[in-house]
Amino acid sequence: MRKPDSLRRVRAQANINGTDAWVNVRGPDNSGFRVAVKVPARSDLTVNLSAGEIHVAGVEGNKDIQSYAGERSTSTSGRAQDYRRVHASVWAGEIKASAFKTSKDGLFRSFDWSGRGPHVLSASLWAGELWLYEGELIEAK
Repeated sequence: MRKPDSLRRVRAQANINGTDAWVNVRGPDNSGFRVAVKVPARSDLTVNLSAGEIHVAGVEGNKDIQSYAGERSTSTSGRAQDYRRVHASVWAGEIKASAFKTSKDGLFRSFDWSGRGPHVLSASLWAGELWLYEGELIEAK
């Protein structure tokens, strides 16, 4: 059976060294291409996405999530009080951070929040929607 042309352009690579893992996935543009990466519930994450939609949920730990364009929704996976420091920014777009009782839109928007928890969350987006919420994964619409 012959693979569709769009699947021929998919490239995935994973490197694992002890408790660290690096996953790189490249796929076709504008094709509805989807990737699911599952990690242990207690993980520190660093995510770099060029463009597209990303949802991070069910992960307790430090999170550093950077993207150029698209929609990003991130569950705080617990309570906002589980975080020591939160920084979120969007160059052009919207921040809806219900977990931290903040909502902003427009150009060059950001917010910082401090708490007493053990984790750090940093999320930045050049253009699009950035959602930070408590609880289960929701549709960011």
